[in-house]
Parts: sequence; structure tokens; C-alpha cells
Amino acid sequence: MAYKDILLPLFTYPTPIPESAMRNAAAIAMRLGCGSDGGELAAMVFRVQIQPTRNRLANFLAQTDDLIREENRRCVAVAEKTAAAWSEIAAGCGLRNRTFIRDVDMFGEAEALSSAARTSDICMVSIGPEQEIDKAAAESMLFSSGRPLLIFPEANPLRDSGTFERIVVAWDASRAAARASGTPCPCSSAQATSVF
Repeated sequence: MAYKDILLPLFTYPTPIPESAMRNAAAIAMRLGCGSDGGELAAMVFRVQIQPTRNRLANFLAQTDDLIREENRRCVAVAEKTAAAWSEIAAGCGLRNRTFIRDVDMFGEAEALSSAARTSDICMVSIGPEQEIDKAAAESMLFSSGRPLLIFPEANPLRDSGTFERIVVAWDASRAAARASGTPCPCSSAQATSVF
């Protein structure tokens, strides 16, 4: 089954998503059917913008507005570099891909991601030690969007195989979750089930 619309957030602040995570994302998207005749992957690159301070004294003493302007310039450059790197990786894999840059306030990525994920078939998020925002954004997306979330490793390269070997399904044992899956709820407390 090919997914028609996959959302991939590419975080850039405070550190950009590593290239290894982008390569893993491309490999997974191909497995999910985003080839030339399948679905499309939408890569959302976050361009973080820090708002200027409103404290005149702090600005006078520490020149915070100058520091913020410099950091915002750095964020623009990182977002453009990340978008270009992803586009190159996606083109090299033959992915049907569209890349767009989304302006967000600092730490506003999770809210923007949750909103965008509501119209996607599935959202993919990398988790690993190099990015601090990814876990919080993944959790927010999971609980706010109501859409499936596929979490994959940031650094470990994926083996080249056509199938997934292990799938973990999170189940909260609620009536809504049982109704969504179409099967009766087998337990009364939260659990995670591994399917091989």
C-alpha cells in the first residue's frame, strides 16, 4: 500500500537535522511507496525566527536585538542549507517530493507540525541525540494531530530491505482507540505491542 501524503519535518534549531536522518527518511519513504508512481512526501523545513526583546534596558546593556538579528540570519542560512540537502537526497533516491520552508517562532515547531500533520496520511519523525526538539515535537504531534506517527532512528543507517521487520503499536486502551482500529480492546491499561 502506498501512502498518498507523507509529512517529514526537518528541524533546524537549535541544531539542524543530521544528513544521516535525512537518508533514513528517504529510505523509509521509498518503502512506503513514494516512488515515481506512488505517493508524495512533503518535507517541511522549519526556519526559526526569534522575536526581538521589548526590554529597552536589556537591549541597551546587552545589545540583545543585534544578537537576535545575527541568530535569525544564521537560522535562515541553516534552513536553506537543510532544504537544499534534503532536495538533493530525495532526487537521488527518485522520491516524489515537495520541499517547503515554514517560518515559525522559536519553539513553535511542535504546534506547526501538529497542524500540518492533520491533513497527512502519516508523519515521519527522526529521534536521536543530535536534536533536542524532535522528541517534544513528536509527542505533541502524536497527541494533537490524531494522525499516525512513524518514528525512525536519527543516526543508525537502515538496512536495505523491502519490508519492516518490527512494528510497535502504541495502544491506550480507550474506546476511541478500539473503534479506530476496528478490533476490540484486549486490555484495560496502556501497553505497547510488538508485531514481527
